[in-house]
Amino acid sequence: MIKLLAASLFVAIALTAHAADAKKPAPAKAKKSDKAPAPKGPSMHDKFAALDLNKDGVIDKEELETYEKLVSTASGPDGKAPDAKKVAETRAAIEAEYKKEDAAHDGKVTEKEFEAADAKK
Repeated sequence: MIKLLAASLFVAIALTAHAADAKKPAPAKAKKSDKAPAPKGPSMHDKFAALDLNKDGVIDKEELETYEKLVSTASGPDGKAPDAKKVAETRAAIEAEYKKEDAAHDGKVTEKEFEAADAKK
């Protein structure tokens, strides 16, 4: 009989606890504004500064060639050097982008030209 009472008391406590949990409001879903903002990459200023090796305020042909060599010789995710075709495609793409950025057509890209070209993308 005592076991039956103890079991009944246990069931009653469990049901009461379950009923209390059921009455609690569900936790609020996170709003978009509650989420951490997506990490941003380097700013255009930082990108320009990285390419302007001599820090004279312009990216000239010599600095462009240094960048092309660095990018062209970098190994891929597999650790292998890129093939000649890929190197040629990369250099051509860099040259084309440089020509677009050089709005004054003076062979140099200023930070203002660099940012304006990016804004057009």
